Amino acid sequence: MLSRLSCSAAIVGFCLAFAPALDAQAQNYKTAPHVHVKTEDKPGDWDVTVGAGALFAPEYEGSDEYEVRALPFVDVEYKDRVRFNVVDGLQVSAFKTDNIDLGVGLSADFGRDDSDGDRLNGIGDIDPAIEAHLFAKVKHERVDASITIAQDTGLTDDGHDGTTIDLQAGYAIPVSQKLFVRPSLSTTWASDRYMESYFGISNAQAANSRAGLRQFSTESGFKDITGNVLGVYRLNENWSVNGLGRVTQLLGDAADSPIVEDETQLMLGSFVTYTFD
Repeated sequence: MLSRLSCSAAIVGFCLAFAPALDAQAQNYKTAPHVHVKTEDKPGDWDVTVGAGALFAPEYEGSDEYEVRALPFVDVEYKDRVRFNVVDGLQVSAFKTDNIDLGVGLSADFGRDDSDGDRLNGIGDIDPAIEAHLFAKVKHERVDASITIAQDTGLTDDGHDGTTIDLQAGYAIPVSQKLFVRPSLSTTWASDRYMESYFGISNAQAANSRAGLRQFSTESGFKDITGNVLGVYRLNENWSVNGLGRVTQLLGDAADSPIVEDETQLMLGSFVTYTFD
């Protein structure tokens, strides 16, 4: 009998941010679905899952060049109220029932370097940002949905200074006692400052662009829609093999931006995790 099935598709993306060469990819994965499924209560106050794997993903959001990177996996929860992972950062539930979870937290946006792609050369870096966020999650039987509002706190220089609202909904499919599949849809609304940082080109940036990018203004709006499929196969009480597939379609000004080489972005990942008793 499974004691706990605990994993996060989003963790795959943001765990990459701890590899220096992958900082620029971090914003690609903010809308990947969060999955944390119990089959029965776990004894004790702590729930810790660690692991490692690999991810095939674009070099930056909008790139048409892909790379494969090794990645770590870390997810720690205390008393089902306080949680930390490198995707969601620190989350604290202020109000929680079997079906509703409301809370606050701190997370990170790891920015982007202008060396991450030829089209970015000369337009400057986007520094990492510390974000404060509010979240609300609801679930009913196999269906779950969430909304997360994140705001750059301004504690670091030259961050995106903007706001994002991430929406996602998923459906859990327990194929067997060992196999779990979760398809989901997600989308991100971004403020004008966020869009200007990641997809806009100022006159100064256009003048410095080594790729000859033109000036491009952006406005707030939905920047993407994403389809995700997460599969988890439980080898035993502790070990799991996980697979993730994701297709993102950039929208609006994000799709039209001169930095974007391909409006459709693909991500594939596989990793092995160990959940401590």
